[in-house]
Amino acid sequence: TFAGSSADGTRTPRKDAMGGYNDHRTYWLTRTRSWTPLSDLLTKHPSELDSPWHQALFYPVSWMLTHWFLNTPERRPMLATYIRDVQAGGNPAEAMTRATGMDLPSLKRELIRYGRQPVNVAIYRFEQPQFEMTITRLPRSADNLLLLGQALATNARKESATTTLERVRRQAARYPADPMALRLLGHAELQLGDAAAGEAALERLLASQPDDVAALQLMGQRRLVQAREAAAGPERLALIRQSRGYLSHAYEIDPIDFHTLHLLALSRSLSANYPNENDLLTWESAYLLAPQLIAIRFGYARALMLAQRNDEAVALLHPVANSPHAKTAAEVARQMIERAEAGQSPLDDAVLEAAARARDEPEEEPKPGEGEDGEGEDGGEEGGDAGGQG
Repeated sequence: TFAGSSADGTRTPRKDAMGGYNDHRTYWLTRTRSWTPLSDLLTKHPSELDSPWHQALFYPVSWMLTHWFLNTPERRPMLATYIRDVQAGGNPAEAMTRATGMDLPSLKRELIRYGRQPVNVAIYRFEQPQFEMTITRLPRSADNLLLLGQALATNARKESATTTLERVRRQAARYPADPMALRLLGHAELQLGDAAAGEAALERLLASQPDDVAALQLMGQRRLVQAREAAAGPERLALIRQSRGYLSHAYEIDPIDFHTLHLLALSRSLSANYPNENDLLTWESAYLLAPQLIAIRFGYARALMLAQRNDEAVALLHPVANSPHAKTAAEVARQMIERAEAGQSPLDDAVLEAAARARDEPEEEPKPGEGEDGEGEDGGEEGGDAGGQG
């Protein structure tokens, strides 16, 4: 909802306009007979709602509520109060009443009234600084390989993995000495196919371009996977040293690459004295560079819990626990919070990493015009017609 509110803004080289309205959201708000009850909106996921109408209105009403909060300076502190209340464990519906000073039926009437008024748009003017720009031409192979690389980077679905691997092999064969082709082939083989072939492609690339950060990261990650699979002993130690060798070189080339820092932190997790102060600093650096990545939040929180810094871990996990979209990760985050508050040990790395990778199906929002003539449902205390955005 915050993203949706920000997306309604417009930007020009010298001016930002924030607080506009979204045609899709207002379409639903003005053409349905009943809004999603605020009590459900604040406490449930869209998939938990029985009424298809209330599912359809979940995001439009959420958008309207957020717009109401953000569009006037005096209401913004109410939103901050609500968020802090929920983060502290308050019931979301009760927290909304405490923050706004209105019960839910009164708040709905206020939103309807607000929706019938003209929209206030905030204009921010500024001088656009001049930046030095460098344009780098991609190789010819990019036309055939770039989107395949994105499919791998976003974890291709199992049902399409074979097709993706075959396409990468076919396209990479057209450019046998091309660095992008070798890098992508190595990635695809390690992730979906023949790991030995993947290593061979990456080693060939590194022989000619030893400072290729992505190839170093892939080889470092490969050795880390092997170290985790190996029994404790000399073989595991040798694999960890090799992993850190690749990753340390990548760090020397680009010390602010969050992925390198993430892998360096993970490579230490098999050590007996993990986590030491340097490990926590590595996690902190990765987190500050990419706080939006659940895998980094989970890894950092786990290290903090092992270091008996449970309060910091809980603060780190709350945004994930409250995520409306990453349901699997949110559930695991709540389990970690319960463990931290009880002084228990954290979940294993494997559990956390699987939750961070989970691909929960997003809720599909209906398109304008779908079900327009259906019967709406009164939402108990929320019943009544919706107002339109002025």
